[in-house]
Amino acid sequence: MTTGHAPTPAPGLPVVLDVDLEGRVLARSASEPRQLLEIGRKGQPRILTSLATSCTGLYIPGHRTIVVEHDWGGGTTPQLSLLNMVATHIPAGLEGFHLLAHGAGITHRVLHVHHQGITYLSDDRKRHTLDVWYRDWRSAPQLLHLDVPADARATTSKDGASVAVFSPDVSEITIHRLLTGETITVELPPGNIVTSTRLVPDGSRMITTYLRPDGSRGAWWWEGADHVREARPTIGKVIPGGVSPDGAHAVCLDEATNTFVLLSIDGDELMRWHCADVGVTTSAAWNIAGDMCAVDSAGASGAWRWRLADGDITHLW
Repeated sequence: MTTGHAPTPAPGLPVVLDVDLEGRVLARSASEPRQLLEIGRKGQPRILTSLATSCTGLYIPGHRTIVVEHDWGGGTTPQLSLLNMVATHIPAGLEGFHLLAHGAGITHRVLHVHHQGITYLSDDRKRHTLDVWYRDWRSAPQLLHLDVPADARATTSKDGASVAVFSPDVSEITIHRLLTGETITVELPPGNIVTSTRLVPDGSRMITTYLRPDGSRGAWWWEGADHVREARPTIGKVIPGGVSPDGAHAVCLDEATNTFVLLSIDGDELMRWHCADVGVTTSAAWNIAGDMCAVDSAGASGAWRWRLADGDITHLW
């Protein structure tokens, strides 16, 4: 359960995208064109797509279906499709996809996938519009946000009732309450780069990670109204995507020792893992239950899956 913005890959390495409830890890393959790759529960890899051009995607939590962002070849614009891994021959070509969001001359980019719906970006270049939409799986798309930056990102609260939309270089985050139509704008201290945000399960609070101008990491808590406060220093080292969907845990990086540390949100240390080589775009992805995550070093050290129940750490590549 992560956002659709994939980190910049290290040369020759796959990239972690998502984790499902059973601990399978969705990734982009190392070679071009980059295809969807799944690492099974026991660590066995398999290629899921066979396309002429690169693609990306995210799991639908609780289902063996992936939302795939891809084009149709020949320089066409990216579209969104569903890939049912149970009913489709794997690896799948375009003939195995079911269209979800598409349109001539309109680019669609997946931002976040939830078990109740999907948030995506729609770029209509003919009409010069760049908007964020939310689609409940059972109903028609709902326009959330007009005229967003091209690098807009989004996340959904675990209860599915709130969507937060943000851009790295914009010092505000907009929270949309899907049931009531209410919109809340959260002003953040300016001059920093927002790297990720996570709503707690009921959407009442939000933790946002950021990079300071000097390259150091920090984090803010939004706790309703205009109350934005700095998180404690240990939590301030959270990597992008590092806060679990239930808001209970965070994956942090001790940059002085290249050590990843799993903390409770109160700052208690639960696990740590030394990493010989860490890239600048290191990130994490959690499943929706918040009991497993995959940490991508974005460097030669590769990636791992962490399981909270028994402390198991599996090297993925």
